[in-house]
Amino acid sequence: MRVKSQPFKRRGGLTRGFQVRYRPTVSASKRRPRPASFEAALRAITVLRCVEAPASVGRALGVTGKASVHARVLGLEFDNTLVQSRLGGHRLFIPSTVWKARGLALGDIIPVEVWRVKPAAVRMPPELAALAKGTPALKECYHQITPSDRRQVEKHLSSLVSPESRRQFAERLAKRLLSPPPRKRRPRKAS
Repeated sequence: MRVKSQPFKRRGGLTRGFQVRYRPTVSASKRRPRPASFEAALRAITVLRCVEAPASVGRALGVTGKASVHARVLGLEFDNTLVQSRLGGHRLFIPSTVWKARGLALGDIIPVEVWRVKPAAVRMPPELAALAKGTPALKECYHQITPSDRRQVEKHLSSLVSPESRRQFAERLAKRLLSPPPRKRRPRKAS
């Protein structure tokens, strides 16, 4: 599709003459969502680095609690989670591979672009999936555990060498997932 000739803009202003631009047609499903951009100071929470996104960024992305996002900071892109902060906006943690690579220090004002993305699909390990065929509740229980616990399960299963030990671990995990949570004991009152 040919687009009407228009002046080509650069930082310094218009260039001499006109240039023809061609825009390939892209279906709406393949377009990248419009980013929400902001600038914020890099701050620390314990050893982690983060930026505070204003509330307008959360509204632009349609985020009320926490959401998976794809972010770009000074040309480096990464996936992370936008979490709600007490200040009314949202907090985005910056990985050390980004702030160390760019030589950022606490207090530096950095430009940030964020896009909302769908969270990655939860995949069950094959050993658990085989057990879940006979017990549909197991699949539901596995999807309810936190992502960090799922990563620990996958890490432990990958460290086991023999198929027999992998099967035994999957059976123990299935039993633990399907059992009711332990009751919390109340401390006895001092007489």
